[in-house]
Amino acid sequence: MSKILFTPGPTNVPEEIRQVLGQDLIHHRMADYHQLLKEINEDLKVVFDTNNDVLILTSSGTGSMESTIVNLFSTNDEVLVINTGWFGERFIEICQVYGLQVHELRYEWRKLIM
Repeated sequence: MSKILFTPGPTNVPEEIRQVLGQDLIHHRMADYHQLLKEINEDLKVVFDTNNDVLILTSSGTGSMESTIVNLFSTNDEVLVINTGWFGERFIEICQVYGLQVHELRYEWRKLIM
């Protein structure tokens, strides 16, 4: 019998999860990975109530921000960034790297935007 932990962490891991974690890894270039990804994408279509493909980004938040800029804008396009702190600053920086004209609305952190 395994110990039962009643603390915030670490927590007990159920046996069925430990069994799955003990299986061979799925490599991203193999057929079983592609099948799993296809199934996940089909399930996500249901979750998001769409017939369109769902894009999964395996990057940081910065990677998704950069992906947005690269795919939606061209050099010298104008963009509006609502800046309430670190992420707004980061978004402006990415826009400037790609030569966009940034219009900024700056608000204090945790203040209501009207």
